[in-house]
Amino acid sequence: MVHIMYAAICLMVAFATPVVPQGLDFTLYICTSPGINCLPEQTILIADYSNVCEDQITCDETLSQENYEKQLGITITNSDSMTFSHYQKGGSRVYMASGDKYRMFYLLNREITFDVEMSTVGCGRNAAIDFTGMPADGGQADFGYAGALYGTGFCDGQDDPPNCVEMDIIESNSLAIMYTAHPCNATSGKCSAYGCGLNPYPLGHKDFYGRGSNYTVDTTKPFTIITRFVTTDGTDTGDLKEVQQLYVQNGQMISTPQVEGGFSSLSDEFCDYHYKPTLPPGYEDYFHGITDGLTPDMKKGMVLIFSLWGDVDDSFMWWLDQEPYGPCPIEPNSPNSTVTYSNVRYGPIGSTA
Repeated sequence: MVHIMYAAICLMVAFATPVVPQGLDFTLYICTSPGINCLPEQTILIADYSNVCEDQITCDETLSQENYEKQLGITITNSDSMTFSHYQKGGSRVYMASGDKYRMFYLLNREITFDVEMSTVGCGRNAAIDFTGMPADGGQADFGYAGALYGTGFCDGQDDPPNCVEMDIIESNSLAIMYTAHPCNATSGKCSAYGCGLNPYPLGHKDFYGRGSNYTVDTTKPFTIITRFVTTDGTDTGDLKEVQQLYVQNGQMISTPQVEGGFSSLSDEFCDYHYKPTLPPGYEDYFHGITDGLTPDMKKGMVLIFSLWGDVDDSFMWWLDQEPYGPCPIEPNSPNSTVTYSNVRYGPIGSTA
């Protein structure tokens, strides 16, 4: 009888003590004006549920802090610097959360800035930072998923469901870089997997970004990227007009180079000029421009994702870094890619750099 009572008590304790979701503490800086007016905000980086669970509804465990490094190759230093080490096919990604939900970013009339070191990230790899239209609760209310702290609810602008707005701040390695909008068409309910991106290399600027001092941005050294979401009327409530990107290296501000048509940013005009003529027949129905296709989700808030993925096969990322999009393959191509994202700042345009 005693054994039965003891077993029952243990069972009750087990049910009463759920697994506490774990993530990596990370400091985001919220800025209000140029200079040093940035205050730390404590956030959590959460790995995707698929690292430990098979199902988003029944998922009841999370990756241990120890396994963020052992399994995913992710480490945090000085609270505001994250490093991804990538040794095999596939990759890893983490979502930024706050409290028990994903940290939502309202991007209109705002900018995000970060420092990056990716000198060892070679052909076939993609060091990426994205915003997507994931639900703040990780799909808990709408789909019964376990929730944000379990890493559920991922969606992006690709053709495979679930489909949602995606804004790629960088897709990059040390040889090629682009930033891409994947807007959605509210009428068709589809998002643009092709997207509309600005990659300087195929647009006539092969000496803008690469390894060595002969490039404007030298990826053998750290640099900073600033991305601005400019609105039509310069207010937080206006519609998205364009997405601008700037670099800082060695104390110098570097603009995205002007390409054919007089463009140096993502806009409806840039996409109409450079992308719409290349879309497959019928695909124009998916593409709705960045003003109409991104603005609604930017007003609802978007989730920030950091990742490193790819393969040692240096043809794996052909759409990013192989001719005509980039110079790959190039040797030597280290199989041990490492990227560090640090000093992430967010605030009104002009406040973070």
